[in-house]
Amino acid sequence: MIERATTLAATSCVAGRVRFLVGDVASLPLPDATFDVVVSTFSAHHWPDPASGLAEIHRVLRPGGMARIYDLAGWMRRLEQHGPGVADLAAESPFGEHGAVTDAVIIRLGPLPLVERVELESSRRP
Repeated sequence: MIERATTLAATSCVAGRVRFLVGDVASLPLPDATFDVVVSTFSAHHWPDPASGLAEIHRVLRPGGMARIYDLAGWMRRLEQHGPGVADLAAESPFGEHGAVTDAVIIRLGPLPLVERVELESSRRP
């Protein structure tokens, strides 16, 4: 994925403004309050410890920063991993304690929920 992202950045003329790192979501190799926005797309169901991942995302966001987490619907995560979905985890994370779940959207195929998008805002003070 890093190789593909690097190629895409080069062809999109943004290579000088971005960098790609490999890291563990539960222990990000970045200082506190680094980003205004964090986006995770369909990776949360792979995180061994999703609560730690959300805590780290919260840590690297600047106050007022926004995280958008897209992942499998909660029922799929419970079935596959026997654990809660992202929206459930967010309420128990630092976002729930020191921030806000500002939006939770479920994308459906007919009556079947497939994807959750959870939008989280960090209101942590500097």
